[in-house]
Amino acid sequence: MAVAISHSGLAAYNQQEVEKYFLSPLFLGQDYLNKFTLYPSVKGSMLLDHFAAAEKITVAQTGVAFAGTAGAALTNITLSVGNVEAEMEERAITFVGVVKSEALKLGTERENVDGTVIKEIVSNMMMQAVKRDFNRQLWFGDTGATGTGNANYTPYNGIFVALQGLDAAQKLELDVTGASASAGCEIGTTGKITGAEAISVLDAMYDAATAELKELPKTFFVSGNFADAYMKYLRAQGISESFNYLQDGTPNISWNGIPIVVRRDWDSILATDYALIDGASAADSVIRAVLVADKAIAVGTDFEGAGFESWYSQDNKAYRFRLGYKVGCALMDKKLAVTAMHA
Repeated sequence: MAVAISHSGLAAYNQQEVEKYFLSPLFLGQDYLNKFTLYPSVKGSMLLDHFAAAEKITVAQTGVAFAGTAGAALTNITLSVGNVEAEMEERAITFVGVVKSEALKLGTERENVDGTVIKEIVSNMMMQAVKRDFNRQLWFGDTGATGTGNANYTPYNGIFVALQGLDAAQKLELDVTGASASAGCEIGTTGKITGAEAISVLDAMYDAATAELKELPKTFFVSGNFADAYMKYLRAQGISESFNYLQDGTPNISWNGIPIVVRRDWDSILATDYALIDGASAADSVIRAVLVADKAIAVGTDFEGAGFESWYSQDNKAYRFRLGYKVGCALMDKKLAVTAMHA
């Protein structure tokens, strides 16, 4: 599918450049996305086939025919994508100064700023903003979000909405110490969590994991403050590595051999927009964790259907840049995840 592009005074973008500057950095350029399964050609929705594991089909040979055991059960998971777009404006009177500043940061001499360099600079500036939005919406998107600012969350349902379908035993509730918290998931007041509490939550999440999840390669995703508490706990232990941790910082962290991906962007998102996300208090909302099997999250987009427009608006005396693409996500099997967050 050809990309519709309009422009005035700016070099045009072709499909390859849209993928290079925008889609590839979003879907292929982030380390944590390699834990998910990417479907790059979803036009609206697609059915993902899921076969239940077959077992107990082997019996003693009797020498006579017997009825075959029923095959593996097939279910379909629907992966739907929503249409999103982002637009950025730069006033003509300031555009040259902004581009010049960004060019110098890239090590480009002022005498060498040609159309191709300008195009890449504009792409980099817009991509930074789009990537922040993508990371927020992919996890926290909720078409049912209400309140001021909800438009930043409603384009499509993100991963946390997909995880709402887990069985109750796999959805642990974090709360300040009290009866409402799940066993092992009590946290300190004012949104703080101690190292001992972090260990307790990780233990509780692993205990809540299904046998299927425990068997598969898997990853923890945790908020930054959760990770900080865990790393402080590690540094406080009487082990030889602790001295190195104090000097050089804690390396890539894991628990019980399971990698931990730290999502520091969650901290600011939850602290600022907790009311849009789950309606809880800021103290309860800012700490959360997810344990999920690798490749169990399906992320869909449509590389061929993405479009980028660039033009000069004479009425507004401004350059405009607009990116449109599709994105959505789904959980392959509700047995393959555990969450710990405020209900």
